[in-house]
Amino acid sequence: MIVAGFDVAPTHTAAVVLRQADGPGPLNPKIVGHWYITTKKGVYDRAPDRAWLRTAASIKKITPGTKRMVRLDDLSSLTGTVLKAASMAGEPLTLAAVEDYVYNGRTSGSHDAGGAGDRVRHRLWCAGVPVREIPPGEIKRFVLHNWAASKDQVPPGTRKRWPALFMLALGYKVGADVDTFGDVIDAGWLARLGVIEIMLRRGYIGLAELEHDQERITYQGTTKNRTRCILDTPFTEKPLAVAR
Repeated sequence: MIVAGFDVAPTHTAAVVLRQADGPGPLNPKIVGHWYITTKKGVYDRAPDRAWLRTAASIKKITPGTKRMVRLDDLSSLTGTVLKAASMAGEPLTLAAVEDYVYNGRTSGSHDAGGAGDRVRHRLWCAGVPVREIPPGEIKRFVLHNWAASKDQVPPGTRKRWPALFMLALGYKVGADVDTFGDVIDAGWLARLGVIEIMLRRGYIGLAELEHDQERITYQGTTKNRTRCILDTPFTEKPLAVAR
């Protein structure tokens, strides 16, 4: 199976693609693709020889005085690149795990400004890819076993639990800019959460095999805004009758 994770915001989007053996066995997803697009530094990919590849991002302002926003066409192109990478890996995307919108807190307005997340979701929907929306707090719950932890604590937790993702994200860190670092890590964990959900749904692993109660709550728990647990919530996807 191949699963992509998308961390989307108006000024940046990170995407990580994982490949996991489709069948019973150990959870051991391999990173097969990773990208980052931002208004600050363009579209980046790291080649296997660690050389940097760059395509200048198109940038425009929403209105005078507001932050610069990644152009929606760039987000669509990035999503198309992810779809192509999955196909080149041998099969279409099994699932795309996208960070859900923030419904409360100081960043609630920034996540839906300009429809950045909507463009990614629409591109995936048109391609017939099932989408799972994962609340931001679930990454912290799964990685740190603490839903209320700070986002700054996720990288150290990742270094302990998933060193390969941590080292990959370090390659995107430029100077003191920690946003790129954290965004790529978030995209990787979103993809991993998607892989685990598929394995749970197909019976390849059981909830008891997850390491901690908080990890099981990620899939079984409900919240004020999410009255059905993830495993009881269908994917967002195009009906089979029109998925062509």
